[in-house]
Amino acid sequence: MKSNFHLFRLMMYALLCGMLFAALGMVSCAPQSETPDDPQPNPMEDDPSKSDQTPKPEPEPAPEQTVEPEPAEPEKPDLTNLFNTDTLQMGWVNGAGQSSPDGSFRTCDMIPVYEDDVVLFGAAVTTQGWHMVVYDENEQPLRDVTIHNGLTILERLQDDTAIMQYVVPADVAYLRMVCDGRYQSLYLVTVNEPFNAEDYFAYFEQDNPNAPSVEADPSSPLYGLKALFCGDSISYGHYDIPAGYSWAGRIQKYYGTISDNRSRSGWCLSTVRGAGGQIVNQLKSAKDGDYDLIVVQGGVNDAWGSTDGTNIIAPVGEVTDSFDVKDFDTTTYAGGLEEFFYYARQYFPDATLCYIISFYMPNAGVGHVGDMEEYYAVGMEICDKWGVPYLDMYHDDYLNYELLEIGTAKCLQDPVHPNALGYDRISPYIGDWLETVVE
Repeated sequence: MKSNFHLFRLMMYALLCGMLFAALGMVSCAPQSETPDDPQPNPMEDDPSKSDQTPKPEPEPAPEQTVEPEPAEPEKPDLTNLFNTDTLQMGWVNGAGQSSPDGSFRTCDMIPVYEDDVVLFGAAVTTQGWHMVVYDENEQPLRDVTIHNGLTILERLQDDTAIMQYVVPADVAYLRMVCDGRYQSLYLVTVNEPFNAEDYFAYFEQDNPNAPSVEADPSSPLYGLKALFCGDSISYGHYDIPAGYSWAGRIQKYYGTISDNRSRSGWCLSTVRGAGGQIVNQLKSAKDGDYDLIVVQGGVNDAWGSTDGTNIIAPVGEVTDSFDVKDFDTTTYAGGLEEFFYYARQYFPDATLCYIISFYMPNAGVGHVGDMEEYYAVGMEICDKWGVPYLDMYHDDYLNYELLEIGTAKCLQDPVHPNALGYDRISPYIGDWLETVVE
């Protein structure tokens, strides 16, 4: 019995081992789970015929966009301008030390120099007789200097101006520049600091904080308006660059008007210089035109007086109660202004008419120009009578002392006439006012 039992245990042990090995074999034959490192094939992807979707083409790469760089603003050259406009002497000096108060020129203070220094300056008017006077170490005049005895024209600028060069000889210790007064605010003098035309323009374009913007603003109420400007040498731009540009040209450029400037130097509202020189004739010459805006300035030459030796000054005159041209005394400032308003309304009834009262000229020294209070008080009454808006520059301290800096030679060619910088400064002032007039 014992042996049979032992045999039975062996058989059961063998059976259990067989079942265990069978189980282990099943585990080793089971399929492995899918992992990202060993992906299983998708028959739908391998066989497009088994899919309802047409494969999408690969998108084409977007073309590379080239961004154009913004044009760089011109940098102001690092130059030392030795031409001090705050201390200029009106007039010229010559090689003999003689001076003249000629209002067309300006002379600067002594500039110290040394042998072989290279002096560059501009804008120098090429047709001017001499451009500098040189002095010895004791500040005694030696000679004036021209393109025939020491000056070299290096580069043209614009119109009749250029950059010139002077190499200092051994006998010269000082020099004084003599410039055309029209360019006094645009005059650059350096010693041993070279510059070219590009540098010159960049220097002054960035040095003038009062210059208006570069392009006309289409949103301006003045944009596209046809404007007629009448007046005397101040409205004409007698000492502007170029002559005749004045505020009419700048308002066209920066506000977008279509300007017609018929102003003329020496003309009056009254007949004090003859009927042919009346400002109303400028208006009559344009009567067949089509204008939206009429801007008149005048009165200075009436207070200046005649130029034929008789020294007759136009009376101020009185404001009449009439609107009939026959009742105006055109030998007076008042009568001439009323006459102008009359014909402006006759010729251009739909145009906006306005009057500019000139700035303060306390140093004029001719006629009553230095004190025009009485003239302009009557002028403002006439404007009120006719319903004409006016710009009173005469009583505006900001314009006179901040913008034009009257009493200095910076913005005025002489006590009466603005130079280019003067027009640069007052033109936006006038343009902004005109925008309020036509709105």
